[in-house]
Amino acid sequence: GHEGTKTQRSVWAKRRNQIVTTGFSKKHERQMMVWDVNNMATPLHVEDIDSQSGVLMPFVDEDTNMLYVGGKGDGNIRYYELWNESTPITELDCFSSSTPAKGLCLVPKTALDIKSCEVSRVMKLETTACIPISFKLPRKTAATEFQEDVYP
Repeated sequence: GHEGTKTQRSVWAKRRNQIVTTGFSKKHERQMMVWDVNNMATPLHVEDIDSQSGVLMPFVDEDTNMLYVGGKGDGNIRYYELWNESTPITELDCFSSSTPAKGLCLVPKTALDIKSCEVSRVMKLETTACIPISFKLPRKTAATEFQEDVYP
């Protein structure tokens, strides 16, 4: 597991039978690991993220196999896709902001705007406000046609 002494977090990607953990390495780098629940001896993947000091908060979207990771005191939210490949996770992009987060949470799927092809929304708690951050797929026909491949 994570060898650092700071706080660790985990989420269970139950449909994939995997656990994603976030924590710190011995060198105090923020780290993420993907584990197979049937073999917890060694992680499937280890990724050093950066050397900031805030605790990482992971969130899994089971429907899209997406993982969102943000940090306390950090304005960024990284997002990844979980795969069935030799490298079980791929970083897709990063939402960047100069305002640090005090907390994050995922909005329930029933509150998403399907007409704009919104696949996820993260609520970011800042010092004086709670900011919605929307993640959308670029689809030309989203406003006029239901996207069956996105919303099962």
